[in-house]
Amino acid sequence: MSSPADATIALDAVAAPASSSPQRIGGWLVQRRLGAGAMGEVFLAERGNQRAALKLVAKRFAGDDAFITRFQREIALLAKFDHVNVARALDGGDHEGRPWLAMEYVNGPDLDNLLKEHGPFFESDVVQVAMQIACGLDHIHQQAGLIHRDVKPANVLMHRAPGGDPNRLLNPGDHAKLIDFGLAKPVEQDEGSGLTMTGMIMGTPNYIAPEQVACERHLTLHVDMYALGASMFHLLTGRVPFERSSAAAVMAAHLNDAVPDPGQLVPAVSQATRRLIMTTLAKRPSERFTDWRAFLVACEKAVAAL
Repeated sequence: MSSPADATIALDAVAAPASSSPQRIGGWLVQRRLGAGAMGEVFLAERGNQRAALKLVAKRFAGDDAFITRFQREIALLAKFDHVNVARALDGGDHEGRPWLAMEYVNGPDLDNLLKEHGPFFESDVVQVAMQIACGLDHIHQQAGLIHRDVKPANVLMHRAPGGDPNRLLNPGDHAKLIDFGLAKPVEQDEGSGLTMTGMIMGTPNYIAPEQVACERHLTLHVDMYALGASMFHLLTGRVPFERSSAAAVMAAHLNDAVPDPGQLVPAVSQATRRLIMTTLAKRPSERFTDWRAFLVACEKAVAAL
């Protein structure tokens, strides 16, 4: 489920009928159209020596005050972050009544597309990428008191360093970049109804934490930790933690079914990585790692065990 203020800048955007691209948006010179989705179009744009993936909201949302408020809130949130593992917001504004957001241009694919193209990845790569994502999540938590609430492979872009092996998930110099803060919220803020404008539980069913499914009013960083664990499970095994016939059945499994063991699908996975993922996927937040530092220590032990 995409967020209403979706700032995803992956280059595999949903195909949409082509439209004439504006030549300039704000101070940015539009180079070409990268793609489009339900919420708008994405352009490659330049300003001096800067390159950006510029998201221009679709015309049909221009008069939606609630949508515009959410979009502007996301821009304000992104401006607070400065971390190698979080895609930076460069600029934002209004173009002919349509809001736009310029994000750091990442010259690489998202983890979901990498998984579809290459299949499951090496255990060491999965753990080390998870460490980078955790560092980004810790940054947004420490700097802004935020939880992301929609951590998943599709919301992580890989910034590729030159000369790397395209068949590897992680090469020297590569950086995982967390994107899409449309569902982010302060930890201290009550969840309220837990519903989006479309009436669906906030989050993505395959990676959603049990407490999100239960619409608990007070959520913590552990919802992101659970989603990261679910993403690790997917990247390592090629399967999501709970494969069911409907989104409702998937969410019910997150809430009620036993914690899945990645070792049952990949027998060669180390005990340290099995414990890491299964602890991260514990049903109760109190049974997961205390904080991101504890998670990173467990990751370091898993890497050392390899």
